[in-house]
Amino acid sequence: MSSQIERKRRSRAVARASVTRGFTEMDQLLQSESVDEDQVAACFRLLESRFKELEVVDSEIYEIMLDDSTEEELNKEVEGCEVYKRKFVNFGVKFDKLRDSWARKQKNLEGASEQRGESASTGKRKFKLPKIEFKCYDGDVKGWLSFWAQFRKIHEDEDIDDNDKIEYLIQATTSGSRARRLVESFPAMAENYGKIVDSMHARFGREDLLIEVYVRELLKLILSNAAAPNKVEISVLYDKIETQLRALDTLGVTSEKCSAMLYPLIESCLPQDLLRVWQRSTPASEALKRTSSQTSVASAVDEVKLESRLQGLMNFLKAEVENEQRICLAAEGFGLRTAESTETNGKRKQSKVGSAIPTATGLVNCDSQCVFCNAGHESNSCHKARKLTLADKKKVLKEKNACYRCLKVGHQFRKCHSSIRCIICNKWHAAMVCPELPANKRDINTEPTEIEPRTQDQVLANHTGSHCKTGFCKVRALIDTGSHRSYILKSTAVKLGYKPKRTENLLHCLFGGVQKMTNHNCYDITVVGNDYSCHFEAMDQAAICNELPPVFDGPWTAELRSRGIIVTDAGSTGPIEILIGADAAGKLYTGTVHALSCGLLAVETKLGWTIMGKADLRGGTVAMNTISLLVNDTSIARLWELEVLGIAEPAAKQSREEMEAAAKQLFMETAKRCENGKMGYSLDTVDKLANSFYVDNCVTSVADRHTLQRFRKEAEIIMQEAKFDLRGWESSEDTSQNSAVVPVLGLLWHLGTDTLSISEECLKNNPKLDNSLMTKRIILSMAQRVFDVIGFTCPATLVPKLLLQKAWEKNLRWDEPAGEEIAKPFREWLELLPCLLKIEVPRWINTGASDGQHIELHTFCDASKNAFAAVVFLRVSQNDHVKVHILAAKTRVAPVRKLTIPRLELLAAVIGARLYSGIKRTLACEIDTFFWSDSSTIISWIQRKEEWNTFVGNRVSEIRKLTDPDKWQHIPGDQNPADLPSRGCSPRQLLESKWWEGPKWLYEEPYMWPRGEIRL
Repeated sequence: MSSQIERKRRSRAVARASVTRGFTEMDQLLQSESVDEDQVAACFRLLESRFKELEVVDSEIYEIMLDDSTEEELNKEVEGCEVYKRKFVNFGVKFDKLRDSWARKQKNLEGASEQRGESASTGKRKFKLPKIEFKCYDGDVKGWLSFWAQFRKIHEDEDIDDNDKIEYLIQATTSGSRARRLVESFPAMAENYGKIVDSMHARFGREDLLIEVYVRELLKLILSNAAAPNKVEISVLYDKIETQLRALDTLGVTSEKCSAMLYPLIESCLPQDLLRVWQRSTPASEALKRTSSQTSVASAVDEVKLESRLQGLMNFLKAEVENEQRICLAAEGFGLRTAESTETNGKRKQSKVGSAIPTATGLVNCDSQCVFCNAGHESNSCHKARKLTLADKKKVLKEKNACYRCLKVGHQFRKCHSSIRCIICNKWHAAMVCPELPANKRDINTEPTEIEPRTQDQVLANHTGSHCKTGFCKVRALIDTGSHRSYILKSTAVKLGYKPKRTENLLHCLFGGVQKMTNHNCYDITVVGNDYSCHFEAMDQAAICNELPPVFDGPWTAELRSRGIIVTDAGSTGPIEILIGADAAGKLYTGTVHALSCGLLAVETKLGWTIMGKADLRGGTVAMNTISLLVNDTSIARLWELEVLGIAEPAAKQSREEMEAAAKQLFMETAKRCENGKMGYSLDTVDKLANSFYVDNCVTSVADRHTLQRFRKEAEIIMQEAKFDLRGWESSEDTSQNSAVVPVLGLLWHLGTDTLSISEECLKNNPKLDNSLMTKRIILSMAQRVFDVIGFTCPATLVPKLLLQKAWEKNLRWDEPAGEEIAKPFREWLELLPCLLKIEVPRWINTGASDGQHIELHTFCDASKNAFAAVVFLRVSQNDHVKVHILAAKTRVAPVRKLTIPRLELLAAVIGARLYSGIKRTLACEIDTFFWSDSSTIISWIQRKEEWNTFVGNRVSEIRKLTDPDKWQHIPGDQNPADLPSRGCSPRQLLESKWWEGPKWLYEEPYMWPRGEIRL
C-alpha cells in the first residue's frame, strides 16, 4: 500500500509542477500591457487539461488514504489539493471576465458603427431635448455603475482638457462625501487626472467588490422578505430582484453562472400559495409531461437546466405581476372594490402565510423575540402574556405556529427536541400555558376594590414588579391596611412613564396631627409578583416613609428554610416606592399563616412570603477600642525605659556624633566619586547583581564595553566585602577567545558567534540498544539528557515523551522490554539526535542598543490530540529592518485521560499566558503584546465574560488575570508556529525547518499578517 501511494505522489508532484508552470504563464499573459486574446485562450485551455489530470491523481490518492489514514491526515491532504483548485478557479474567473469584456467591446464597436450610419441618415433633429444634469456621486458602491456610465462620456472625450475633466469630476461628486474627499486629495493638475480615475476605480469600481455588494443586497432582500411578518407586493419584489440581477449581469455575472445559487434563494422568498402555483407550472414538470412516453423520467428532469428554470421563474413572476395589474384594473374599473381594500386583503393574506413559514433567518438571528408581544425578551417571561387567559395564549400560539413546550416559532409540539418540563405539573409544556397555573384558573379583577380599613399594620418587605406600557422595574412595597388609598413615589411614576388619568385633592390626618389638603396625580398601575398580577389605582407622593430595614438573618432563618418558605425581601435595600392601601390589600392575602417558634408570623401573599411580629433579640454586646501607633524613628531601647518623667538611662542616649557617623557610613556604602570628579551611585549595579545570580553564576548583559568594565569592577568590590570572590569572567567582546565555548545554565555559549546551543552531554554513553534492552527506564533516562532551558528544541524532545506515555499506557514495568512499535521509533530518534547540536540561537535579542526600536511580544498557542504547546517570540523592528528571536517555548504531553481539542487548546493558552507573564516581568518595560491561537472556541471563552464550568472557568480566569483578553487574535492553523511543538518532529526535521527563527509572515508589515475572522 505504501509503495502504491508513493508512486501516485511522485506522479502528482510532476502534475503539480506542470500546473504551476501553467499558472505562471497565465499570470504573465494577463499582466502584460498588450493582452493577446488567442494566446490567453490557448494557455487557459492547456492549463485546464493539466488541471483535470491533476484532479484525477488527487482523487486516486485520496481513495487509497481512506483505508488507513487518520482524519487529521485526510484534512491535510484535502487542504493541499484546495490550494491548487483555488488558484485554478481564480484564473478561470479572470479568463471569463476578460472574455466577456472582449465581447462587450466588440459589440460596442458594432453598435457605434450602426449608430453613426443611422444618425447620418436621420438628419437634423427638429426639437430641443431637456438639459441633462449630473447625478452627484456620494461614494456609495451601489451607485458606481450609473455614475460611471454617465461620466464616461466626459472621460472618453479627447477634446476636453484633463484639467476641465477634474473640475467636472469635482462637480459630479457630493460635497463632503468619500468620493469628493478622494478627488480633492490629489492636486488639481492635468497629470493627476489619470491617477484620480484609477483611485476611484480601485476604491469604488472594483468588479469583485461590486459583485459582492449586489449579491449581498440580493441575499438581504430575500432574507428580510422571508422573515417579514407582512409580505411585500409581488410587483415590488419582482422589481427589486430584477434590479440586482441586471446589475450583476452588467458586471459579467450572468444567470448561467450563478443560477444554482439564485434559483433556490429567489424561490424561498415567494409566498406559499404563489410557490405552489409555480411548482405546478414549473418548466421541469412541463418537460416531464412532454417526455412521459419515454422510458426514464429522470432523464427528462435532467434536460431542464438551472438557467432555464431561473429564467422560467422570472418569467413566471413577470406574468404574475401583469396578471395582478389586470385584476386590480378590472376590479377598480367596475367598482367591485377599491385599491385600498385590495392592498389590505393582500397584506392580511400574506402575513397569515408568512407567519407559518419557518425560514433560515431563525438560524442566523441571535436575538430572542417574544411570541406574544414581539418584544426582545423570552416568551416565558412576558408580562403581557400573564394578563391573557389560557384560551387566549393557546390562540396566539396556534396562529403563529408556535410550540407549546419551548414557545418558539417554526415547529409543532410533537416535533420539539427541547427537554423542558413544566415546573408546576411536571408535564411536557411550558409553565406559561399550564392549566394548573393560578393565573390561568381565574380571571383577574382589574377594578379597584373599596373595603373598610383595618388596624393591622404589616411591612411587606417584598420585591415586586411594577409593569406598564413603557417599562418594568423592581421595587419595595409596603402593605398598610390602615391607609384608605394606595400611593406610588413620584420619581417611580416618572421613571416608568405613567400618564396621570386625573388629579385629586385629599385631606391627610395622621396621629391626630394637623390636617393638610394635598393635590395628587392618579395612575393605573400593575404590581406583579411570582405569576400573579394586580391592577389598582395609586396616587403619587413625594415621599412615602423613611427607609425600612429588610428582613435580616436571625433564629427564624433555619426554620423558614426547613418549611420551604423564601422571604422575598431578604437582603433587599432601598426606599419604599409603593404603599398598597386598603383599596387593594384585600386581593393579596391568601390566608396561609405559619407561626414560628421565635414569635414571628410568616404570612403568604400572592406577591410572595413576608414575616411580621416582634422578635426577642436580647443579647450581650462587647465593645473594644484599639489604638495602634507607629513611630519609625524610635529605637528598641524605648521598650525598657523608665516611665518617670526626667529619669533616663545613660546607655539609652544616642549622641549627635553617633548619628552623624551612621549617616556617613551609609553614604560611603552607596556613593563614590567618579573619574570626572562627580559623585556616582552604584545602586544600579546592586540591582543587577540581585537579579542576575543563578546558583553560583552571575549571568547578565550590558550595553557596551565601558559599562562592562564598570560593572565588573563594582561587582567585585561589592561581593568582596561579603568575602565572595567573583572570577572566571567571560564576555562576547573578548576577541581573543572567538572559538571558546562556555557552559551557561546547562547550555553552551559560543563566544565567537555569541550564540547558544545544547550541550554534547546528551550524546555521551549512548549504548547500542536492541529490543531486549529497550525499557521504559532507559527511554526516560535518555529523553531527559537533552537539557534546553529555553525550549528551542522542544518539538524534537516531544517524541520520546510520547513514546514513554505509550509505554505507560501498556502498563509496562520499568525494566520490561518495550516492544518493536516503541523501540523502533525511539532508535530512529536517537540516531538523529546529533542534529540538535547544529541548532544555535542568538544570545542577544537586539534590544536596548539604540533608540527608535519597536519591540513586540508574540505568544502562540496550539494543541493536538497528543500534546499542547506555547512559544513566545520577540519581534524587534528598526529602520525597516525586522529581527525575530525565540524567548521561551514549552510543550506538554496530553493527559492519558482523553480531553477534547478545545480543552487542550485552553491548556496551551494557559502555558502561553504563564510564559508571557514571566518574560514580561523579566524585561520590565512596556512592550506591545499579541496572543495568537487557531482555536476560535478558546478565544471566545477568554473574551466573553460569562460563567463557564469549573475546568474552563478556572483556566480562563487565570488567563484573563495574566493577559489582556482583547489582545487575543485568531490565526489560521497552517500559519501558527506552535503547531510544530504540539505535534512533534524528528531532530532532522526541526533542523531543516528553522522553527526557532519564527514564522516568515512575522517579518512582514502588520497589515500583511494572517488574521482569521471570528464571531462571538
